[in-house]
Amino acid sequence: MHGFEILEGITEIRPGTYIFMDASQGNSFGSHDLCAATVLATVISKPTEDRVVLDVGAKGLTAQTRSQGLCTTTGLGLIKGYDNVTIHTVFDEHAIIYNRDFSNLVS
Repeated sequence: MHGFEILEGITEIRPGTYIFMDASQGNSFGSHDLCAATVLATVISKPTEDRVVLDVGAKGLTAQTRSQGLCTTTGLGLIKGYDNVTIHTVFDEHAIIYNRDFSNLVS
């Protein structure tokens, strides 16, 4: 990232996430524009008015959260194009979103 300093004084990074500039890294400087990877998921079920089930889970995303520090994230993943929608729960192959407004927008 030629000439782009994320935070002054950073001398060490975790290349496992930094290489892809995941959402938690983007949170550290307030933008997800440099994220190098995204995951395409499909809505496979809407069992309740506010619950949406996706066809991707912990194996394709993560089961870890970052609740403290510069890389703090909300939920287990972001939904591109929907600023206030996050993944609430993941299983091996499925993710759950609880958001009625989002549920009403997707088929």
